[in-house]
Amino acid sequence: MRFDVYPVRREGRLIPRHAMWAGRVRGDLFVIEVRDAELNRSVRVATIVANDPHRELLPPLLDATLVAVKPDWWTMTGWERSPEATDAQPRAYMQSWILIPSDIADTEGR
Repeated sequence: MRFDVYPVRREGRLIPRHAMWAGRVRGDLFVIEVRDAELNRSVRVATIVANDPHRELLPPLLDATLVAVKPDWWTMTGWERSPEATDAQPRAYMQSWILIPSDIADTEGR
């Protein structure tokens, strides 16, 4: 399903509302359960993927949990790994996404 996605945090800190609404990406939502070698357990991973070319638009959301569903938007939360993380220094930050179905976003002019 295609969504307009608004990340709510940057490196674990809340993004100001005016900046958050400007940070939209549009892509297809995929949620799968995979084995995470670092945690040595299975985790639910949510990704937002561009249709053409097939690439991830945001860092994956790990331990993804759908926490709210409303008629015109969803909220998903979890955590993301820092791109600067190393094996010796893993870093992860809490993250939330606001997901608005693209067909609703288009009709409301968002």
